[in-house]
Amino acid sequence: MIVVTGGAGFIGSNIVAALAGSGERVAVCDHLRQADKWRNLTHVTLADVIAPEALLAWLTAHTAPIEAPSAISCLALRDARAAVQSSRDLLVETQS
Repeated sequence: MIVVTGGAGFIGSNIVAALAGSGERVAVCDHLRQADKWRNLTHVTLADVIAPEALLAWLTAHTAPIEAPSAISCLALRDARAAVQSSRDLLVETQS
């Protein structure tokens, strides 16, 4: 499973959609108080939605082996396709 912080914003929701579309299980960590943020995710099946203040407890509860990368921060990523490719590259590197 991949956790995308900031996954309900414009950039994050596109990363979430790309990851989910490629078969990844995706959890989103974001404040979803605004209706426009929910609209960004209506077409995506999510494994979980996590409030930012609950992220540490969520990670603690989900202690199964995690494949890298397990989290993507959308604050630093600008291109959803590049993010997906980076994720795949990192995963291949860690499995080698």
